[in-house]
Amino acid sequence: MLAFMAFVFGAIPFIDAMIVQYVDDRMRSRVAGIRLAVGFGVSSLAVKAAGFTTLLTLLAALAACTTFFAALLPTYAPKPTVVPAPAPAPEPAT
Repeated sequence: MLAFMAFVFGAIPFIDAMIVQYVDDRMRSRVAGIRLAVGFGVSSLAVKAAGFTTLLTLLAALAACTTFFAALLPTYAPKPTVVPAPAPAPEPAT
């Protein structure tokens, strides 16, 4: 699950970095706006096509599956590492 969340939230700065690197400064705000408009447009079309209740039910089922499979993950408790104490310094010769 951590890897999945890293991929999901890692995509946002990656896309922004791609826009910064490859889009001219004069067009950057337009491209970022188009990206948001497409994202919101697709999500609104999904709600319009499938219905709000259907999408919420689908998201609830997905959340329940995620919770179920997360509960099946094995527990892991790392074993404590024992670090040996440093050897005492030799006494100076007199």
